[in-house]
Amino acid sequence: PMITISSTLALSMPFFNTDYNQIVAMIDARRMEAFVQRFDRLGQSLQPIRPQILDDAFAEHLTNTAPKTICIGSGADKWQLPEVFHKNIEIRKNRHI
Repeated sequence: PMITISSTLALSMPFFNTDYNQIVAMIDARRMEAFVQRFDRLGQSLQPIRPQILDDAFAEHLTNTAPKTICIGSGADKWQLPEVFHKNIEIRKNRHI
């Protein structure tokens, strides 16, 4: 039998049960937008997949919701995260499906 899982879940699975408090799967959309889904360290979805503008306000939100966050996927590849957020947010480049 086959089961279906979302692309964001597939991207995030290697990071479950690690030191990251929050895993943010990001799929490139257009300009500075991505389709985003957040998971906790146990793999529970914290939000459904939704479009997100990749700006300082989003980085601030991620910093306020978890002390250690990793962003992965093609959307993370293009995000130019401001230096001030590097302490709490890690961008993992080149993590494509």
